[in-house]
Amino acid sequence: LRQRTKSLLPWLGETFVSLAYFRFSIEGLVYYETVNATTLQRTNAGRARNEGYELELDQRVCGMFRVWFNFTDTYSRITDNPAKPATEGKRVTYVPRYMYNFGVEWRWRRFTASLAGRFFGKMYTRDDNSDRAQGVPQTHEPFFSLDLRLGWKYNENTSLSLSVENLLDERFFEYSLTPPRTISMQMSLKF
Repeated sequence: LRQRTKSLLPWLGETFVSLAYFRFSIEGLVYYETVNATTLQRTNAGRARNEGYELELDQRVCGMFRVWFNFTDTYSRITDNPAKPATEGKRVTYVPRYMYNFGVEWRWRRFTASLAGRFFGKMYTRDDNSDRAQGVPQTHEPFFSLDLRLGWKYNENTSLSLSVENLLDERFFEYSLTPPRTISMQMSLKF
């Protein structure tokens, strides 16, 4: 379901609202099986089920601003695994339960600016969901990251941009420790 509406306040612009529900069954799911403390191998589980919903809001304001937000809740479980029954009912590896993203974008003449945030919930790497540790290598802990981008377009062929990834300088593990705040500048020339 996606709905586009005009605001009662003319300066507020258009609002886009999207809501989706999904549910599907997977036959022959290939996932990472925990062999021992240090080894994972790709293997086949009998069946799994994925279901959840996604909500998205997108608001245009005054023709210069755009504010957006999306949220996903995914319930992903192994439903049948004759080779390893202990994994039945456990969350599928590498699929977070909750994710959300949001952003604010601004455009004026040749200038652009955007601020975007993203959140990923806990992801399990062990098929029995026993990896509950956080703050150590080889874990996938919940995290929030904020990125900033500033741009200037001289003409159709020349532009400059400045990006700051991990603006808040948060350190978290996505298997290994993520990089600290990273600042980069880019110049684009088209011939």
